[in-house]
Amino acid sequence: MSQFKPMPNKAVPHFDNDVLTGVSIDDCAQACISSFSYVCNSFEYQYATSYCLLSTLHPDEKPSMIQTSVGVDLYIRKYPFVQEPWIIIGPPTKTILKTIHFITSNFF
Repeated sequence: MSQFKPMPNKAVPHFDNDVLTGVSIDDCAQACISSFSYVCNSFEYQYATSYCLLSTLHPDEKPSMIQTSVGVDLYIRKYPFVQEPWIIIGPPTKTILKTIHFITSNFF
C-alpha cells in the first residue's frame, strides 16, 4: 500500500479496466502492482461490496474527473515505481530505461 496515495471517499467513474470481487484492499493493491496486461495506475476499493476496480488512468491526467463517492477510496500509484528489473516508469507519459542485460537483433 506504500506505493499508492489514498484519496478517501473519491472515485473516477467509467475508467475501469478490471473489476475484482470479494478481495481485500491489500489483494486489490497487489493486483494493481502485478498487472502485466496493462499498467495499472490507480484503483478504487468499495468497502461495502469488496469490489476492486483497477484502472490505467492516473487521476493526475484528468483531475476534473475525480468525484466524491462515499464508501469508496481511490488509490493513486506513486511515481517513479519499478515495473520490471530493467525499466523504471515515471509519470504516465514517460518511460526511462535504467539497465538492460541483453539486446536482441530482431527489432523490425
